[in-house]
Formats: sequence, structure tokens, C-alpha cells
Amino acid sequence: MIIFIDESGDPGFKTEKDSSPFLVISLLIFDNEEDSVETSQLIEAYRKKIKYTSSYEFKFRKTRKKIIVGLLESVKHCKFRIRSVILDKSQVKLSKEIRNKALYYGLLIMVLEKYLDSQQDIKVRLDGIAERELRNAGRTYLRNHLKERRIDFKLVDSKNDSLIQLADILVGSIRRSYIFSKHDTNIYKNIIKGKIEEERVIKKDDLEPILK
Repeated sequence: MIIFIDESGDPGFKTEKDSSPFLVISLLIFDNEEDSVETSQLIEAYRKKIKYTSSYEFKFRKTRKKIIVGLLESVKHCKFRIRSVILDKSQVKLSKEIRNKALYYGLLIMVLEKYLDSQQDIKVRLDGIAERELRNAGRTYLRNHLKERRIDFKLVDSKNDSLIQLADILVGSIRRSYIFSKHDTNIYKNIIKGKIEEERVIKKDDLEPILK
């Protein structure tokens, strides 16, 4: 199993200033390497079709709507699944001590939980440009909870990895569906809704046992 992880939004709670109202973490899950290679090849074929250079990085926040739609349409029949956790900060009040790294840590537990009990070997890929605290939270959790299980956990450069780029587009699409003030709220998620295995909006009670 190969899992690509990305987040959209930030762990800050000053939503009246610059913090995002939602924090979303999503997994892009492939059951085997063949499926991931096929998806990567289709992304590259789409990149050539629209005449973008190989160095162009697909990112939800900077890619045009038309291009995102085309990318999602090009991979929607590929064999992958999506699991997401969504934090609506207006509904969850947390003490200062369990925000930021601890908050991301708790969300990461939730979104990975189901697959960590599997007997299957897992490869986990995380964007290496993510904030250091977020990377360390993920690495620490995996070390503590996998123990004797074999796992291949690596940070990758999103500029050179089309599947991390796809994870960015997917998690951005999920978060956008919760921002009703935008004109394109559901356009992207509707394309890949058949790929969504779980989309869990969490509550404070879900977080507290994990973040203690």
C-alpha cells in the first residue's frame, strides 16, 4: 500500500486574522505500486496535453480552475481512494497547549488509523516542504505506533513528484467544498466523489483523548 499525505489550511485558530477556518488532512491511497505508476503516467500525459513543462507543479491554490478540472477528469477512473479529516475551527475550541503540532498529530492519527492495523506493508509519502513541526509529528507517531511493523516513510519534494501534487489538488478540492462563499465550492469534489472512502468532520470530543 502506498499513501500520499497532504494538508490544506493551517493549524492556527486566529480565523479573524490570517488563519484558515478549516484544516483538512487527506490521504491518497493506492493498494499497489502498479496503480500508482499508472496514475502518475496519466498525470504526465495530461501535463503534455496542456503543454505545461515537466517542471510545472500542480498546486490547488495556484492552478487555474480549468486545469484542476481537467486533471481530476484525467485521473478519476484510476485505482485510488481518498480519506480525509476536516476540522471546522468555529466548532472546536481548544486550549493553547494542544494547538499547532499537537493538533496536526491528533488529526494524523485519525486519518491513518484504519490502515495502521493492516498486515500489509505501507509506504508513506509526505511533502518534504511541509512545516518542520508537522513532519516531526507524523514521523514520531509512525515510529511509536508501528514498532515492529515494516514501513517505508519518506519526505518527498512535491516539485518532482506528481502524486504528491495530486494529493495537494485532492485535499484542496475537499477543503474548498466547505467554503460556501466560493463560486466553485463543489465543482472539484463532485468529479472525484466516487473515490472518497471517508470524509470525517471531527468534533472536540474526537480530539481530546488523543491530544492529552
